[in-house]
Amino acid sequence: MPVEIAAAAAEEDTSRVAKIAHTIKGTAGNFRAEELYKLAREVESLGQQGQLAEIRQRLAAMNEAFQSISDKLQETLLTPAG
Repeated sequence: MPVEIAAAAAEEDTSRVAKIAHTIKGTAGNFRAEELYKLAREVESLGQQGQLAEIRQRLAAMNEAFQSISDKLQETLLTPAG
């Protein structure tokens, strides 16, 4: 997903950015990933407003939050039960 939203921003397609951010927001909410949820909500709103410069500023933080969650999930999945 981070690649898709970065590509949409690079193509200056703020409508697509908003749609992808909405999907990320929903998934982040399901995982209780509060920081990613907050950033995705902001990016979704900025996309709806066509605020490309602000979107680009938040994408790095969003990517970091996504990577952190991904790392934690992978660590959990690789840890033996018991």
